[in-house]
Amino acid sequence: MQKRLLFGVLLSVIFLVAGCVIQPLSPPEGTTLPVRGAAGLGDTLFPNAGNGGYDVQHYDLDLTVNVDDNIITSTATLTAVATSTLAAFNLDFHALEIDALSVNGVETPYQRQEDELIIDPAEPLPAESLFTVSVRYHGKPKPIGTSGWLNYFGRVAVTNGSLGAATWYPVNNHASDRATYSYRIKVPSAYMALVNGQLLGQESDASGWTTYRWATDTPMASANGALLIGHYVLQSSATDPAGTLVSIYREQSTTEGSLRRLEHMPDMLSLLNEVVGPYPFPSYSVVIHTRSAPYANFQQELSILSLAVLTDYGEEAVMNGLSFQYFGNSVGLAQRQDLWLIQGLGGYLGWLWIEKSRGPEALQTMVKRIASYDLDFPPAAPATAHDLDNDSIYFRAPMAIHALRMRLGDERFFQLLHTFYARYQGGNASTADFIAVAEEVSGEDLTEFFQAWLYDDKLPPLPAQ
Repeated sequence: MQKRLLFGVLLSVIFLVAGCVIQPLSPPEGTTLPVRGAAGLGDTLFPNAGNGGYDVQHYDLDLTVNVDDNIITSTATLTAVATSTLAAFNLDFHALEIDALSVNGVETPYQRQEDELIIDPAEPLPAESLFTVSVRYHGKPKPIGTSGWLNYFGRVAVTNGSLGAATWYPVNNHASDRATYSYRIKVPSAYMALVNGQLLGQESDASGWTTYRWATDTPMASANGALLIGHYVLQSSATDPAGTLVSIYREQSTTEGSLRRLEHMPDMLSLLNEVVGPYPFPSYSVVIHTRSAPYANFQQELSILSLAVLTDYGEEAVMNGLSFQYFGNSVGLAQRQDLWLIQGLGGYLGWLWIEKSRGPEALQTMVKRIASYDLDFPPAAPATAHDLDNDSIYFRAPMAIHALRMRLGDERFFQLLHTFYARYQGGNASTADFIAVAEEVSGEDLTEFFQAWLYDDKLPPLPAQ
């Protein structure tokens, strides 16, 4: 996993006093002066996302949710390693009221500036030291735009995305800082709480509340997290031949017949293992809900699908949920402007299922239809966060991957998928990383190809076969 280290810049300051030049004392050999961790890690589109000076190892979230009143009380405990000697550091945290905050068990002063939580420990935290931050807080969570905590019609649905994690816990909100998670989520017993990873157990008390204990043991970027609270039932849970725990949840109001689109998941996993590599996580859960809009979200070890999206997109939506476990969750983004890469690779793996299940002609028909869309926007060059919603990122990007397959031929193309995935799984990759692997595997200079497909405005024609 790529980690961004921040080093203080020591300025030599010369004081002139009574005509004399006085040089400041240097720190003892082998030590560094404390620095303030940066309030952002320089993402091109989200420059304030994430914070510098430390690397979170683990989040422990103890959360009580009053669903009807949309009120939470929580304690978040972060375990981190200082990557610099820290005089102060930041966390990303939105709107909720803090009741207490401590560092290494010592009550610690803090400031809040919009969504920055600035923490000033009594003593500097030495570089490479392990430290803990505990924040006790409460309130009514609010989304950032449409990102993060949403409570509607008796259910809570949180898919973190670029900024949303900070709407329900203090976080180092950047893809470069992956961490493991443990959760204790207490909800009224009529509800079930679902998050990423594996359910370890649940306990109900006499007052009508149930606590769900979950763990995400594979380090996860905060953007890939999710929380669902609703009237869910566990439809099935079993370990597949590869050792992956596969669980299906559905809202109580759905019927078992709505799950028929999931029947080919074992075949889909087999195809992905063949063309990319082994499934990257110990578990995978699918949640089916009754939302009328065609809605899907693919978080780490957890895919959320509406009945409408299953009706409209069928097995392609199911395959996409699995595909984005590889590209988007295991292989993540170095910068949000590289979103095309994840949408392109994950989306194209869904196209491969169409080709396998319905034949090459079905794939060709779909490609021809998509080529008729208005896709004259460069998918790898979004200038603003708003540009991340452009259709080119979701349609031209997989078209670019298909064009690359046509250019390289199947043997080299699938070697590229294997190589790229093996090299970057569990970490983050950029557009430049993908281009470098493509040129390495193909032995070709692909500058003109990628310029046309990723950076020129006009949608280029597909290569001749």
